[in-house]
Amino acid sequence: KERFYEKKGKLPEPSCKELADLNSQCHSYEANQRPSFRTILRELTMLQQQNPDISCENSVPSVSDPTIFQKRYLKKVRDLGEVMSVCMR
Repeated sequence: KERFYEKKGKLPEPSCKELADLNSQCHSYEANQRPSFRTILRELTMLQQQNPDISCENSVPSVSDPTIFQKRYLKKVRDLGEVMSVCMR
């Protein structure tokens, strides 16, 4: 996550240009360039009204396997536990 942020990485863009633009604004690294929740809701409502064929299934990229994060998290917890047990001796 930190490396992604440091490299200013980008997530896959939705196929709908308007939704991709909004997504890009929301993920801006500059806080003052990100839209407010009210603006996001207004934009999404307008997009849905203008493009009723847009659905969540068509515009959201597939999510990677959630167990990958879980495995990394469990490894980190295990490593922390080992450090704690060494410190307690």
